[in-house]
Amino acid sequence: MRNLINYFIVAFAILWSGGAATYALFNDWSIYGFFLGVYLLKKRGISLGSSDYWLLILLNGLVFVQMMVCGGSFTTMIHQVLIATCAYFAAKLVAKDFAPCFVNIMVLFAAISLPFYIAANTGFYGTLLSIADGLPQLGVDNMIANGKQTDLHTLYLYNVYDSDFSVMNLRRNPGPFWEPGRFTIFLNLAIVINLFYFKETVFSKKSIILILANITAMSTTGIAAMVVIFFAYSIKGNMSLMKKTIVASVLLACLPTILSLDFMSDKIGEEMGSDATYSRFGAIAYHMTQIEQSPFLGFGPFLSTVFGRDLASSPNGVSDSVRFFGIPVAIYIWFLLYRGTKVYVIGKFERIVAFVVLMMLAFTQTIMMSPFYYMLYFFANSRGKTIKKNA
Repeated sequence: MRNLINYFIVAFAILWSGGAATYALFNDWSIYGFFLGVYLLKKRGISLGSSDYWLLILLNGLVFVQMMVCGGSFTTMIHQVLIATCAYFAAKLVAKDFAPCFVNIMVLFAAISLPFYIAANTGFYGTLLSIADGLPQLGVDNMIANGKQTDLHTLYLYNVYDSDFSVMNLRRNPGPFWEPGRFTIFLNLAIVINLFYFKETVFSKKSIILILANITAMSTTGIAAMVVIFFAYSIKGNMSLMKKTIVASVLLACLPTILSLDFMSDKIGEEMGSDATYSRFGAIAYHMTQIEQSPFLGFGPFLSTVFGRDLASSPNGVSDSVRFFGIPVAIYIWFLLYRGTKVYVIGKFERIVAFVVLMMLAFTQTIMMSPFYYMLYFFANSRGKTIKKNA
């Protein structure tokens, strides 16, 4: 029963941090989650120490101060405090089982997505749209109502679009998430854990499923992150020196081809040359104009209170975290993200790689204030299950 509950908690954190069918669904979940978390902690005999309370006081106290300074709503403040507290409870509850729960969930999502991806690219796209139109759209209806999407249809564990959301004449694989770029964040982390915690090879069944799903997502940042992972694996992977040399050589040989792919070269050139707020680098400039107005305190969940509701789309999670937390706490949060890797990655070098990959992936998605990333931060004050490190 405990294992089942942990799977539910991890799946909930994943899907409420980017799932299309779950977007803005069950908005009061944090209230029930708080009381459920208190109950489960007590039932399992898990108590919070002084460092736990101080961290919660720091982050939740920051939101309170932001509310006072920005003139924000008390309800918004309580909602944010409950989300952070629930994520803290989740980190404490699932830390020892996070690695297997997360990898198995992502392997399942990836395995389900691949047949749908094949169908979407082999003449059955219209059929998928018709099936989706016959299902309650749940969170997608919320996205459309909020102006976040206009052409998304969900099959719950896979999503399709009216528009030609494709690269190189192939439709991309979003899995259960609202876009492929969100899917690739979780896929890359699952690959990291599978290779650097469980010490599986890149040729294991789970690795192949995760890698194929990641490739079919066709995310520029996702592929770049996976290349970083593979280079690290060629140094620290669970294989002989000869195999490591072969992997490194193949990667080096394939790198020019990877970079020359349309969705890599075109996207990189477009992002580097654009100052639009919806580009990754343009978003930094946009965020900086706001950060300058509150560099140390940030704005927290009260950004629209200060700047109005017509905020431009600016998908850069790293600079967005500075805008949210302020510079000092954002840097501390990044440190917690690194420190928390001890729960799901073994080895100092491997943990650095995991941190770099997580920051790379956040660079293109506003995910650093999601319940899932909050849980990753709070693993810093948790202990994972110790397994023997291979020599």
